[in-house]
Amino acid sequence: MTFLIRAGTPRYDEQLRARAFEAWRTASSLVHARWDLYIESERSARAAAYSAYRGALDHEADAAAELENLARFGLAEAA
Repeated sequence: MTFLIRAGTPRYDEQLRARAFEAWRTASSLVHARWDLYIESERSARAAAYSAYRGALDHEADAAAELENLARFGLAEAA
């Protein structure tokens, strides 16, 4: 059986790894931004700002878990 592969097409595992790292980096940036908003918020808005920060932490944890899953299969060495 012959498989045709276009030259220059990245492998699927490389695409998965790149997407997972980008998702984690984005989530990490959001955590920092939400923390800054929490620190700078007025007293009346602090509860909502902290809730948004916690949500960003959860999102970052989900992204980190995806990286962990890829690492278990040897797909997340470094990017």
